[in-house]
Amino acid sequence: MKKLAVVTGLNSLLSISLIFLLFISSIAMGQVDNSSKLFEGWELRINGHVDSAKVVLDEIIEVDSTYAMAWYELSRIEHHMGLGNPRQIMQHLEKSRNYIDKAVLYDSSNQEYLYYKGLLLSLQVYADLMGGKENVEDQMNQIEENYHSLLKVNPEFYEAKLCLVDLYALVPEENGGSLEKAEKYTAELEKEDLVCGAKAREIMMPKDADYIAFWTKLIDDNKDNAELLEAKGRVYLLKNDPENSRGYFEKAIELNENKNYLFLDMGRYYTMQVMQGSMEMEPAVPLISAEYEKYIASEPVPCNSMKAWAKGQMAILKIRSDKEEEGKQLMEEAKTLDPYFSKAFGYPSAILFIAPNAVYKKFNYLSRPF
Repeated sequence: MKKLAVVTGLNSLLSISLIFLLFISSIAMGQVDNSSKLFEGWELRINGHVDSAKVVLDEIIEVDSTYAMAWYELSRIEHHMGLGNPRQIMQHLEKSRNYIDKAVLYDSSNQEYLYYKGLLLSLQVYADLMGGKENVEDQMNQIEENYHSLLKVNPEFYEAKLCLVDLYALVPEENGGSLEKAEKYTAELEKEDLVCGAKAREIMMPKDADYIAFWTKLIDDNKDNAELLEAKGRVYLLKNDPENSRGYFEKAIELNENKNYLFLDMGRYYTMQVMQGSMEMEPAVPLISAEYEKYIASEPVPCNSMKAWAKGQMAILKIRSDKEEEGKQLMEEAKTLDPYFSKAFGYPSAILFIAPNAVYKKFNYLSRPF
């Protein structure tokens, strides 16, 4: 009888173990399925099917409301939709911020979620200041705390400090800015990273400083650094010297093909010249279109949403230059690529379109157009 009892006990233990393994397996399978669906939703979105992507993500959240990556992707979807609906952009961005808070809540050590949250909070500060809000100190403290959380996860995410330099230098002291803090972070960056330190110092330099000489000295010692070449090219744009700018941008793209967005900056430069009255529309349109067409034809191939932005910008220019039929055709092409393509003059950040598990560290200025 004892032997029978032992055998029965072992059978019970094996049964419990098997049930436990099946339970764990079912959870793992569910996670794999959700992950597959999430990437399916992301691919739908960057190929212009934003509404369908949102349906997929809503379904994932309904099954697992603690899935951080799904909240991150929902945050990006709302941001994407907001750029395509200028009249409702603030409502979409509010939802986007709420969703990224959920992502950070369920995965507080994910550096990409923290970086994206910081960018969204900074956009809100910028919008509030433009809307006449007098004091954003509490928001600035929240942004600084968020970036400190990111730096605890990855001390070498130097772009977080660079964002703080840009923001603290941009916001007037009476509104919550701090040149003292901006200088503190700049000094730290100069010891930690060549490119981010240089960009921070450039932000802090007086307006009449010799920016060309500043970047030239750095490039002389680092001739194949695409980031430095891009930075010098941007200074030439600000100095209304597009030909020199183009030369540096082309070198940067040769070294790093992912910098093909610089074609868009060249196009935007000529558009700004028209907007400011420094250039006539007729000679500008071919120059602008040429840059945007280079981008559309470049590699890595831009996603549909970015192609749509470029076509949308060309469409507006064609319509304003009395080429209405060409403009309407381009606008239809843009809408076909992505009905929610951004209507903003500045092209969307790549952080909206990279894979949900990718890390994006590029710094974008809040304080200047290039």
